Amino acid sequence: MKKLFLIFLIVCLFFVLSPTLRAGDSSVTNLNELTAPAYNDWLLIDDTSDAATTKKISVQNLTSRAATLVVAASDASALMRANADYLCDGTADEVQINAAIAALPSIGATKRGRVLLSEGRFYIAAAIDLDAGDTVAQLTLQGQGITTTFIEVSQASNCDALTYNGTSRYFYEIRDLHITGNAPVDSGYADAPTDNDTFADASKSWGADTYNTNYYLMILSGNQAGVVYDITDTTDTSLDVNTTPLSDPVGGVTGLEDAEDPVAANDQYCITKNYSGHGIHISADLNDLKLTHIFVQSFAQNGIFIDNSTVWGHLYQEIIVEHNLGYGVKADKTGEHGFKIYSSKLIQNYNSGLELGGLLSGQIVDNEISVGYSGFGGGLYSRSKRAANLGTSCNVIFTGNLMRYGEETGVAEPANFGLRIAGDNNIIMENYIEDFDYPIYLLSTADHNIIAENEIVISSTDPIEMQGVEIGGSENTFSNNVIKGYIASAPAKYCLKITGDNNVATGNFIEIEENSASTAYGIQTPSGADCNTIVNNIISVIKGDSVKPLDNGGTGNIVDMNHLLLNSAVAGLTISNIDDGTHEDAKLFIRMIEASNCSTVSVDKHATSSPEVFDFQTLGDFLILEWDVTNTYWTTLQNSGVEIDGC
Repeated sequence: MKKLFLIFLIVCLFFVLSPTLRAGDSSVTNLNELTAPAYNDWLLIDDTSDAATTKKISVQNLTSRAATLVVAASDASALMRANADYLCDGTADEVQINAAIAALPSIGATKRGRVLLSEGRFYIAAAIDLDAGDTVAQLTLQGQGITTTFIEVSQASNCDALTYNGTSRYFYEIRDLHITGNAPVDSGYADAPTDNDTFADASKSWGADTYNTNYYLMILSGNQAGVVYDITDTTDTSLDVNTTPLSDPVGGVTGLEDAEDPVAANDQYCITKNYSGHGIHISADLNDLKLTHIFVQSFAQNGIFIDNSTVWGHLYQEIIVEHNLGYGVKADKTGEHGFKIYSSKLIQNYNSGLELGGLLSGQIVDNEISVGYSGFGGGLYSRSKRAANLGTSCNVIFTGNLMRYGEETGVAEPANFGLRIAGDNNIIMENYIEDFDYPIYLLSTADHNIIAENEIVISSTDPIEMQGVEIGGSENTFSNNVIKGYIASAPAKYCLKITGDNNVATGNFIEIEENSASTAYGIQTPSGADCNTIVNNIISVIKGDSVKPLDNGGTGNIVDMNHLLLNSAVAGLTISNIDDGTHEDAKLFIRMIEASNCSTVSVDKHATSSPEVFDFQTLGDFLILEWDVTNTYWTTLQNSGVEIDGC
């Protein structure tokens, strides 16, 4: 009897101490992995070594959270939604995300913490406020990866995706997200509307009433770049727009605003729902911002816009920014240190890949920065002015970057630049730069820069484009670079042009293939470029009868110990533009490195004849010329088998 009573007592104690069943759980057997215990529930633990002992632990102590607060997308997994703090429904999801940011706990006097976004798609109709009205001091906003967590601006919305407007904050981090705008919808070439009334393009079939609600016409280049018109109606071949354009958005596409871009014809437009939005817009001081593993695309303005904000300690690593109608990354602030972009892709943005103000130091390392065909709707081509513009920045290390430009055949485009520099003391090293009009362009204000060990490819069939590397400013060093110039059209072009004073070009390898009747220059120092040093460079000519390897028009320049290689595999070469020497005993070395065809070198001023023609027929034939200042002609210092008039 006592045993039965003891068993009855133990059973009663078990039920008394059992955790409270949640609503809808009528028995223990109904519990499953989705059942969320209440905050004050207890979990019973049996001690197997002592059958009479039962222990308990609070579920609070068993809860392990990956973030301070969790927000679940409308299409997140059932398990994620069951355990999230905020649930989105696919409409205006910024409301729940902003609520989570605002609900971060206070540590000290300010709020700090992490908000974790689930897998799935978050559709926003207004911006996500990263600082929650200037109440959050430090924030990590994190998704599950750029192919897993998406923040998308809803089609009917016209807004930034993420904004910050706090007060001198530090240590924000945004990571593992794919951020998508809603521009453009359709695009193509046309002239801007002259009467602001009817915009016609017979080559496109718009379809009646296709774009008459919540759509805009945005001009991307030419005299009306950045101007936006409200579309009121459509016909099969034209768009009707309001007679008064909407105001030019602040920070929008700047268009052709300086003398570098003389072409204003062939304006481009696009049809868009979002005409004023940025992907990430930082409009107040935010130090030590870290962007990691994010993808920003398809915004009407800039992918990432650092507007009137400090960029101290900004680090952007393994990000992708593409197909935005403004700049990929634009940071206007001057006088800042520590701006870094590593291992990222800033590609196919309409106006520019990277646009910097006047940094005092920075590192742009191992990135792909390119412009060209953007694949928008009806075929919008990027007519970017530059892939990367360092502005007046100083002490920037720009190295290991891949830069490409893809031009559209048959369209007169404005001049474009691979890398444009107006500041001092930058190091440009070990980059690959291909198919820009000006692969590297140093303005007259750019001094004391080092440009070394880059590979540069210049190739074009467009008669108004593709010049070459241009070095303005003073006391810059251009050394040990490889330039391959495939020049196929007039007017005259150059591989390297030095327009400033006291610069040094040494140890460079320049290869020229000239396919037109216009002169192609290897290294050119025009009139006004004085006191430059051009020594120990190699200029290899593959093809062309109008090649001038060295062209010196300045005064006080030293041109010496340079090598001319005759690579006549394509056809025989005729080099008839050997310039005068610059000083006593200046030397020029000429060698035949391909004997498939006979090549000739004509020297206008020579001791024996004017001109003197040397014929190179055998592999290894070489000629060494030395300048005689007194008599102002070249003399033959050494000749290895080179014939006179022997071809």
